[in-house]
Amino acid sequence: MLIGKVPFDGENPVAIAYKHVREDPLPPSMINPDISPELEAVVMKALSKNPENRYQSAVEMYSDLERCLEGAPVYATPVLPQQEASLGATRAYPAVPTTPRRRSLAWLWIGIICVVALAGIGIGAWALVSSIGGVAVPQVVGLNKSDAQQRLNEAGLEMKVEKTVIDAQKPKDTVISQDPAPGSKLDKGGTVQVVVSKGVEKVGVPNLVGITQAEASAALSSAGLKLGEVSQEFTARAPKGVVISQSPTSGSQVAKDSDVSVTVSKGAETVTVPDVAGMTQDAATQALAAVGLQVGVETQTSTTVPEGSVISQAPAAGQDVPKGSTVTITVAKQQPTVDVPNVVGMKKAAAKTTLEQKGFAVNIIQTVDPSKTAGQVYKQTPSSPSKAPGGSNVTIYVWAKTA
Repeated sequence: MLIGKVPFDGENPVAIAYKHVREDPLPPSMINPDISPELEAVVMKALSKNPENRYQSAVEMYSDLERCLEGAPVYATPVLPQQEASLGATRAYPAVPTTPRRRSLAWLWIGIICVVALAGIGIGAWALVSSIGGVAVPQVVGLNKSDAQQRLNEAGLEMKVEKTVIDAQKPKDTVISQDPAPGSKLDKGGTVQVVVSKGVEKVGVPNLVGITQAEASAALSSAGLKLGEVSQEFTARAPKGVVISQSPTSGSQVAKDSDVSVTVSKGAETVTVPDVAGMTQDAATQALAAVGLQVGVETQTSTTVPEGSVISQAPAAGQDVPKGSTVTITVAKQQPTVDVPNVVGMKKAAAKTTLEQKGFAVNIIQTVDPSKTAGQVYKQTPSSPSKAPGGSNVTIYVWAKTA
């Protein structure tokens, strides 16, 4: 070798390569003083960090080495500062006058080989450091599959979907994991494997209306669902303990393991029927409505109960009935008044028939008087002419010979 050692040394290949790129080599004459300035200029030009400072072709370098061998000035220049590199100036480097020395031709060719080898090492080191670490893997977790593909392609990487899994927390086609992890280094053109969400698994909601709460829970479990909130309400539409509504409704598609809420019948709510007999129709209606009952009204003529008052009710007072049921009340009404016929002087049988034909009820009272005509009506109440309600009582007084 020209100076007996490599121009750069270090603990490992990366450290050596870093020096090749970042540090300038020591001039060979500082280690081997026998090296001429002309040869040193050729070596330093060949090892220059700036490409514009190096020989632009092997012919150019070979020509300078021949001039060095012949003792002529060489064109190799000292390394230019960065700001001057773009000028591309080339000037002859005059040989320093020295006492003529014999140079071995073999020695010169060894130097040429070393310079070429060192230049190749420098170029290789530059390429090595430039490629150390590869491509940084971008973050694609959380992206849509197509967006993740585009981001990796833009970084010079490929994407492979390793598998798709059900994930209730991530929308369908979302990347949920990647390998290598974000920030890792991968060779350009390398492949990043990803796991993609298939979204939530959906199942159909079974019909629960009309079955018991326990049966509804079993049906939901078989369908991959769970019984959610259970509320209760009074209703006469379904027996106690039976489901009367559900949410979501039957046939809906929902995520597996979702909750389904139901409303269960408490049966019909019952109330006690109050006593409204003797009340007016309005008062009775208000009393029944106050406990949640409906009112039905029927009328009936009565000569004993004031008109507009309740004669009777059904169901009877004190009974428990479903809330919202109907209680029928019978309200008294009077028949129209009619003329009372005069039956005084008539025989008992004829008087009775005459009054009944007018709609009256006949009450007969006999008075014993042997001197009177037996069976003859001698008095009536109410008397005639007068008016009385149809169906009311008319009393007639009849003579009798014996009691």
